Order: sequence, then structure tokens, then C-alpha cells
Amino acid sequence: MALEQFSKMNLEPITPILPEWLTMMYCTGICQVCKNPSGQTMVFSMNNQHNACNRLGFYTCSKKECENYMDNYIKNIHKDLYKSNIWYRVLHKISNRSNVHVLRSNGTIDTNWKISLSRYSVSEENSELMDKNPLFKLFITAMLCAKEKYDFRVCNDIWENIFRMTLELYIPHVHLIFGSGLEKYIMVYQENIDPSLNIEKLVNIDTL
Repeated sequence: MALEQFSKMNLEPITPILPEWLTMMYCTGICQVCKNPSGQTMVFSMNNQHNACNRLGFYTCSKKECENYMDNYIKNIHKDLYKSNIWYRVLHKISNRSNVHVLRSNGTIDTNWKISLSRYSVSEENSELMDKNPLFKLFITAMLCAKEKYDFRVCNDIWENIFRMTLELYIPHVHLIFGSGLEKYIMVYQENIDPSLNIEKLVNIDTL
């Protein structure tokens, strides 16, 4: 629903609407979208898909137009991110299991971190499989096999589109966390001989 249409309904959304720390207690009369809330308060979590302990999200009242507006608002936050160049850099890094640069609090830059796969979206077995088979390597193999073994010729534009669509399949596996100002963080880790001792931290994707 467009902002203009929403305003005509005497519902004045706050722009931008920032997430708050959600309480799970029953409540009424709270809405981040309209000025005249009615009915039971609804909650929209932003981060529990990748971190069940993180309760940042949004409140609306029970009016269907407020629920619909918030649902669309959250979808647009993700949509805008998924169209950005930095997001495709993140997907390139995670799909190829490449190292990323991490700025430490003392000002030094480490280069031996990797982006974590979300524990909620991928099994340990599949995680190991993805680590052993980076996408770029698989894609080059597919291109060579198509050309040399099967004499199957595909133009570069089609290969690029296939690669981009394949990259997007990694979206559910990125441990994406939104901050209170809608900053975008992902979990990264330093590998240890014992995986249970890996060091993890959240970093803003704008700093990678």
C-alpha cells in the first residue's frame, strides 16, 4: 500500500518505522502505524528467523490495514536490501565460502573470517557440503562440461542470469540480523580445528 493511499485513510505512518524490543505480554492500544490503535496489539519479529533470542520487531494494532501496511513495510525493507550491490557481494562471499575483512575494536583489520550459515536454515551435513563445494568452482565446472563434453553452447548473458538466480538461493542461509536503526548485520566466524570453538561476531554488512 502506498504512503499516499495510507494517509488518505487518516492513518499517518511514522517514516521510517524503526524496530523496538518486543514484549510477549498481552497488550492493547499500541501501534507504530496509526494514531488511533484499536484491538489487540500484534507483533512482527524481524530477527527470530536467524536468532530466536533477538526480539527486535514492530507493533501494530489489530486493524487489518495496519497489519497489511506493516507486512508490506517489512517486505520492502528486505526487497530494497536484496537489490543492493553490497547484498550480492555478501552472497558471493557466502556461496564461495570466501574470507571477509572484519574491522576489530582496536582498529586492526582481520582477513581470516567467514560468513556463518544460519543454523536455522541449513543442516550440519549440508553446511559441510557447501564448504567443500564453492559455487564459483561448481559453475566453472558446469560451463566447461557443457562446452567440452556435450558441445552445448550457451551465451554469456544466459550463464550470468543463471549464476545470479543461483546466488539468490543462498539468501535463506545468510544469518541476517537487523539492528534498532535498521542496520544490517551478518554473523561471521573464525575457524578453529574444533568447530564448536569457532569465534563468532556480528558485523555490519556495510563494513565488509
